[in-house]
Amino acid sequence: MDEASLAFIKAQQHDASVTKGDPIGFEYQLSFAYRQDWPELGTILDYGLMSISTKERQLVMSKWLSQEDSSFFEKYPVFFAAMCMACTAMFIFLWVAYKKWRSTTAL
Repeated sequence: MDEASLAFIKAQQHDASVTKGDPIGFEYQLSFAYRQDWPELGTILDYGLMSISTKERQLVMSKWLSQEDSSFFEKYPVFFAAMCMACTAMFIFLWVAYKKWRSTTAL
């Protein structure tokens, strides 16, 4: 399985545990498809792909075909901490308000 297919399956299944297995002897390079009646487009695409350096190719692959799918909470730990604190403060506020209301209505 190529990196693009793996990234697609992970995104579709929402399952970061999917991994590549052992090679089975069938390898192919990532490629573009174009209409058979547009051979000049194929030439342009081939020329463009050949002009990309190895470093640029790795940069693109790392950006778009990232193997790490971190959760929302791992990406934004400060936001997560702020939300936890806000929920705790809201709980304390409601608990104090309930106790106060309860003490005034019990008389």
